[in-house]
Amino acid sequence: MFPDKQRSQQLNEVAV
Repeated sequence: MFPDKQRSQQLNEVAV
């Protein structure tokens, strides 16, 4: 999915 897993995690936290 996202090349940056770290960035994906941050977006997930904000999304939730």
